[in-house]
Amino acid sequence: MNSSHRLSSARRLPVLAALAVAALGFAGSLKAQVAVTSLTWGTTQNGPDSSVKHDDTKLIFENTFTTISSVSTASQTYFFDASPMAQQVVLRRSSSDFTDNYYLVRDATKGGDDKVYTFAPPPASPSSVLTSGNVNFALADPFKNGSAQGNVERIDLYLGNYTVQANDAVVLFDIENTGDHGDSYRVAAFNGWGASSTPTSYVNTGLLVYGGSYGQALSYPDGDPSHTIMQAGYSKAGSLTSLDTEMATGNLVGLVIRLSDLGLVAGQVIQGISLLPSDVYVTKASDLLNWTAFPDKAVPGTVPNDIDFAGFSGRIGRPIPEPAAYGAVLTALGLGFVAALRRRRASGVHG
Repeated sequence: MNSSHRLSSARRLPVLAALAVAALGFAGSLKAQVAVTSLTWGTTQNGPDSSVKHDDTKLIFENTFTTISSVSTASQTYFFDASPMAQQVVLRRSSSDFTDNYYLVRDATKGGDDKVYTFAPPPASPSSVLTSGNVNFALADPFKNGSAQGNVERIDLYLGNYTVQANDAVVLFDIENTGDHGDSYRVAAFNGWGASSTPTSYVNTGLLVYGGSYGQALSYPDGDPSHTIMQAGYSKAGSLTSLDTEMATGNLVGLVIRLSDLGLVAGQVIQGISLLPSDVYVTKASDLLNWTAFPDKAVPGTVPNDIDFAGFSGRIGRPIPEPAAYGAVLTALGLGFVAALRRRRASGVHG
């Protein structure tokens, strides 16, 4: 064989690296809106208890917080060690008269009719819930309009000059009735942020997430996927105005949305992510800026305004190769070295 057709040692390494990257890319491919199938809990922190009285019931906040180390889909695992969370959360409301409703995971091992316990801390504000990383509570039905409702038209999660990395994804959780698999909403990325803490431009019209696509119920740190969910209503002034201690038996379900499914590419700089009701009907990106005049047109196949964003919502996750991907990389490297060795022997070069 002519020496001009043989790869030198210096040129073999890029080829082997390319094979490894190709194997990683193949093993890490995902579909849009992928259900979270499992999660790994990290360390548990116990803060001081606090309480508030409503009528004849004393609500006690145990302030228990267990971090989430990773979430897995059928094809990939996402980690949060170095991933960002929103620096600022801004709720755009259609009315200045509103009630913020929260779902609280109840600790059924304690208390009784006049004294109930929740694992969650006191919900100081919707922003504090959504940036807490704590799925023991959720912002309940924020997009519902009317008396004693949140009247939210858009939730802006400001990340601040965030550079998209390959395979980045948004991970969101919903607290659902047992047997249900998540509700509908729209998610869109914005690439402009003004001095008044509001988006000034969007990348596109975003992605409509359909309900029922979140997959199975996920177990809480105690291993139980089902817990009694309480609902607490807080006035605009921050006082507890309503409490339903036996609202439902609920499950935690999750969803992964790759930033590439929002029309983003690696290296692109965005300012954040917006969450909107599923009945926001838009035809162009600029429609998302006019949040006070969203057309009220339900999208077929969706159940509008029922999403309940748990405290982890909006966190960016980053994948690392699954064991299967490592196997693919090792196989690719092994085949490359074998091929290189054969070429070396065929050329008559000896060590």
